[in-house]
Amino acid sequence: MDSPNQGPANMLELLLRPDSVLEKGAILSLQEKQEYWEFLLKHLRFDEIKILEFLYLPQPTSCYLAELVKKMGKYNIKRTAIRNKISRLAKAGLIDVVNSGLLCLNSFPGLYGPVKRLIALCRMRFGLKNDF
Repeated sequence: MDSPNQGPANMLELLLRPDSVLEKGAILSLQEKQEYWEFLLKHLRFDEIKILEFLYLPQPTSCYLAELVKKMGKYNIKRTAIRNKISRLAKAGLIDVVNSGLLCLNSFPGLYGPVKRLIALCRMRFGLKNDF
């Protein structure tokens, strides 16, 4: 019998909690399940979707934090809040963060299709027009 902490719902709840740590293998196994993407659809916020749009649309790309802060400036989001959102997305396994003096954000080209659909569905949830 599985222990109560190993169920898929509990793993998903741990995904976005600031004090939790999940192994990369656990995240990869979650990404194969539809429940993972449904969970993200319900729990991702507007500014997190904007960060994903910047990194994944029109094609998966990489950027520095300063470039992202400049781009997100028009939404009046502070640098600290952006760093928190980046940490949350990295913990969910949607982006990769390399911190070597300058914070570099990388997208995963293998997740392009699912993330693009996630962005489109979240934009509909927020009542925004899909223009990609």
